[in-house]
Amino acid sequence: MIKIKKTTGYIFLLLFGVIFLMLFFLPNFIKDYAIDNSKELFGRKVAIGNLKYNYFSSTLQVYDFKLFEQNEQDKFTTFDTLILNLEPIKLLVDKVEIEQLYIKGLNVKAVMKDSIFNFDDLIAFHSKPVDSVIKENEEPFKYSISDIELKGANLYFDDKNVGKETDIEDLSFFIPHVGWDQEEKSNANIKFNFKERGYLESSLNVNPVNGEFDALITLRELNLTPFYEYVAEYAEINDFTGLLNTQIKIVGNTNEIIKSIISGHLDVNDFSIIDKNDKEFLKAARIDLNLQNIDFANSSYTLDSLRLSKPYSYFEMDSLSNNIFKIFKIEPSSEIVNDEISVEKEAGATTNSNLYYAINHFIVKDGVLEYRDNTYVAPFDYRLGEINMNSDSIYSGAKNLAISLSMALNNEGTLNAGIGLNSVNGEFNADLTVGDLQLKPFFKYISNYAEINTLDGRLNSKIAITGNTNSPTNSILSGHVDLNDFFITDGRDKEFLKANRIDWNLKKIDYSNNSYLLDSLKLTRPYMYFDMDSITNNFFRIFKIMPRDSEAKKKNEIAQTSDSNITYAINHLIINDGTLDYSDNLTGERFDYHLSEIKMNSEDILSNSKWISVKSDMLLNNRGTLNAKLGLNPSDYTNLDLDMTIENFLLSDINIYSKYYIGHNILEGDFYYYSQSKITNGAIESENQLLVKNVSVSNEDKGIYALPLKFALFLLKDKSGDVNLEIPVRGDLNDPKVSVGKIVWTTFKNLIVKTVASPINFLAGLVDGDAKEFEELDFSYTDTIPSEKQFRKLDKLLEMETKKQGLKIEMTQYIDVNLQKDAIVFSELGKQYFKDTKKDYLEDQEGFHNFIRTKVNNDSIPIKEAAFQLIRSKTADSLATSINAALQENTTKYLKTSKLDTNIELKRAALDEPENIGSANKFKIKYDMLDDQSIKKDTLSNSN
Repeated sequence: MIKIKKTTGYIFLLLFGVIFLMLFFLPNFIKDYAIDNSKELFGRKVAIGNLKYNYFSSTLQVYDFKLFEQNEQDKFTTFDTLILNLEPIKLLVDKVEIEQLYIKGLNVKAVMKDSIFNFDDLIAFHSKPVDSVIKENEEPFKYSISDIELKGANLYFDDKNVGKETDIEDLSFFIPHVGWDQEEKSNANIKFNFKERGYLESSLNVNPVNGEFDALITLRELNLTPFYEYVAEYAEINDFTGLLNTQIKIVGNTNEIIKSIISGHLDVNDFSIIDKNDKEFLKAARIDLNLQNIDFANSSYTLDSLRLSKPYSYFEMDSLSNNIFKIFKIEPSSEIVNDEISVEKEAGATTNSNLYYAINHFIVKDGVLEYRDNTYVAPFDYRLGEINMNSDSIYSGAKNLAISLSMALNNEGTLNAGIGLNSVNGEFNADLTVGDLQLKPFFKYISNYAEINTLDGRLNSKIAITGNTNSPTNSILSGHVDLNDFFITDGRDKEFLKANRIDWNLKKIDYSNNSYLLDSLKLTRPYMYFDMDSITNNFFRIFKIMPRDSEAKKKNEIAQTSDSNITYAINHLIINDGTLDYSDNLTGERFDYHLSEIKMNSEDILSNSKWISVKSDMLLNNRGTLNAKLGLNPSDYTNLDLDMTIENFLLSDINIYSKYYIGHNILEGDFYYYSQSKITNGAIESENQLLVKNVSVSNEDKGIYALPLKFALFLLKDKSGDVNLEIPVRGDLNDPKVSVGKIVWTTFKNLIVKTVASPINFLAGLVDGDAKEFEELDFSYTDTIPSEKQFRKLDKLLEMETKKQGLKIEMTQYIDVNLQKDAIVFSELGKQYFKDTKKDYLEDQEGFHNFIRTKVNNDSIPIKEAAFQLIRSKTADSLATSINAALQENTTKYLKTSKLDTNIELKRAALDEPENIGSANKFKIKYDMLDDQSIKKDTLSNSN
């Protein structure tokens, strides 16, 4: 019996020893088994340094664990220590209870390439098909986990798509308890450092039963630079920097994460983004954001405050897009039609959206915006600095949103604005005050449209704008604008536009309705330089305007303007001390003219005015004066009144035109002009009085029209040497071939031509004679001395010459020599007939003819032939020469005897002159001017 008991004891002792040994070596066995069969168990090769299990406390300890990548060489997950304290007995009641879960030194490296992760195979390996059969009355899974602690963990994420590895180092957290049936929230505190700088700390409380949670997340000095590669996926940038601090509270439910509520604070310091050209285009010294309530599920975003300190942005635009769109790869909106956003789409989107937003306090401090426009060849750069902006209660339903704004304009001018906005219907009003805005920076912008070298001036304004953001082009402007020390120079550095000051008082500017109402427009000391050639002028060249090609086109444009619905008004137009420098080279020679001290005044220049009156005064080339009063119908230029007076105008100023067009130099002369003109329905009635004093001109060889101006003026001068004319001008502008310029020129030309064509009409009045009497002197073929009547005419010519100093009179004898010889032959035979018969041969033609035939002894011969048989042709020629010479000599002798210094000249027309044929014996009288040498000679003779 004793032996049996001993044997039984040994067996139990041996069995216990075997069990002990089995339990002792079991962890190593399990470790080795797990390593050898790791692919089947875990899906990958693993390595375990040591595995221990405390059977009394049911504690599992794993040391130096490694889970390899698929290549079985690189490490995917490792940890130094794993402690798992179990309550196995709870498994009997279908409950998993873990009293401690402790992991130390965990290292995980995740790799992503394209859309594939380096752990996708593990997910696939451990995934099992979900049983689609729902078991009725299935008991919920019961668990309880206490003292969950992760210490010193390091997580690495290598994103091959962007070539960036993100590290989370020294991650630690502790969760006291998580259970399936707990009634209170579990608390989890997490803290880890980022590799380069900063840390994250969070506190999470979760109720695993109903899923309710709250979390407090704190970030300190998170360097944004490591996130550059991720931002670069969506933006064309070279750098992304800044330090992020935040404390965010999140309250929600794990079953509906999207309904979580976010609040807290966020700030970014030294924020900067650099584009591909290494240009900072967005930065700020600090951005502060206080989140009051962010409810993404209900589209509600309420910010307590948003503050930007020293923000900076660089905006660059070209004809297709802008740098912001390019950097962030934004396609231009396709809803922009006719340069405006579709109002219907905007209105529809606003109506159908439940979006709610609010910023209780929005503050911008000392901001900067740099703007560049590359739309044209020369880039336009402009800087808005010292931007300060403030607004409270910005929310989606705000009806009285107030915004104050101030900024420096390109480091020189200032802008201050107060803006009121109704965000519901888009109505707004704005008061803008601009001080000392320098125009010089806008030179590059204007130079795209004009050939200029300089643009300068200082703009001040106080403008009120009212309108609606849904249709900004319908806005209404009013207020005051003044421009000081304004000037523009052309490509040759010549000032062609300038003014000491320009004042606009805007009553109402309504662009959408083509309505432009100005209370007043005042120009102080304006200046303009106008240079014209035969093709165009400097303004057309500078501002790249194509010349109008025809009168028809002009009339068409006028008609289109008349038919438009444009409304304009200038209640008061004032120009003080203006200057216009005019220049042209229409003649091939530079002509310059200076108009100064220009004053202009007009009232009520309205688009619907039936009549507008304009008064103007000016100084002509520093000497003459012009006063004008113009009245016109602005919608119908075929009706107007013009009264104009020009005095002391120096005619030599326009010598270039006179020489070029009418072939005369104007040496001196003062011009006075008084005009009253009226155009009624296109019909011109103009009464013009011209007075020219002390005029002196000289002839030129050239001249397009070569008018005999010098002789005309000579004839038109009165006893005092003045030209005093009254010239009516008539015409009809309804005729498309007629223009005012053509009418005036035609009237002037006709006056000159008519005057010179019949000079005797002007000279006869000097001697109280009939003009026709002094056109010619008639003689018989045999006269050798003037008659008493002819002597009287010669006396009148001498008187005319005396009264019109410088008058040249030429008396040219025209005579048909054959008819004269006939007359001489019959006259000589008539003398013989009278001697023989005492009868006059002219009265007794029949007896005279019988006398001749008897002398030749031939009754049938023609009488003329018979006469030339009696007196030969040579004899007749000789007699004719003697008679003509005697007439010339006796007439000249009488003239010289009557007036020793007479310049009246007698001469004989050439024998082959056509006018001789059939001509009686006559002296045709021609009137002209003596040349300058002759006048000088006569003057000297008179003085002696």
